[in-house]
Amino acid sequence: MSDTFSGKIEGETFSTAFKNQVTPYLEVPVADLATPKIRTDVGSDKFFRVIAYIETRYRHFYPSIYGEPKSASYPRENSSDGDGGFGVMQLTEDASLPLNNLPSYEQIWNWKKNIDGGVEVLRGKLAEAKAYPAFVRTTGCTTPPEEQADGSVKYYCYPVQRKAKAATDFSPYQLRMDTYSLYNSGWHYWRWVGGKDSKWEPRHLQGDAPEGTGSHYADQAEEIEKNPPTDF
Repeated sequence: MSDTFSGKIEGETFSTAFKNQVTPYLEVPVADLATPKIRTDVGSDKFFRVIAYIETRYRHFYPSIYGEPKSASYPRENSSDGDGGFGVMQLTEDASLPLNNLPSYEQIWNWKKNIDGGVEVLRGKLAEAKAYPAFVRTTGCTTPPEEQADGSVKYYCYPVQRKAKAATDFSPYQLRMDTYSLYNSGWHYWRWVGGKDSKWEPRHLQGDAPEGTGSHYADQAEEIEKNPPTDF
């Protein structure tokens, strides 16, 4: 956050110097110093960094399409799908955040607070991923989607999954992929397939998931882990 300019608060434009502040913090954010660490549970020290790269290429501030003057840099906002994401982690409505599940003023403007807010959201998503195998073992969900009168679709299961007593707990890798998917879409990455070779399988064929799905997001994250881009 910087001084006001013409009555507006302007942020720092993206630069190598700014990136060199953001990326080390993403690897050891304050919000993930407690034990057990999310990074330990998912088996990756680059976990938060991968997400920030996918979301914004580490750009917390960006010339705003709404603010005045148009050239001023404000916290980056998502205008592509209307979810209202802000900042480097694209914080949007979530039960882990204050103000009726919305990011706070500080979490929108301060990039460290934004990252820490993203970590708290991910802590909740990781808890969902950890609990999912037990849910499949004991309950499951097979209620199909229903089209509403207004044309929208109501989903009961994310995704449809039969009860399966043999479902095993997730490995760190499986937790990581499931949490990536949940952060992006609220959908689980894995489905339990019964039979002779019972196991967890990706909901979509890996590398061939439709764009806009959590599966595609998680596959993209895994590709970044394996083959980091030059600007990573």
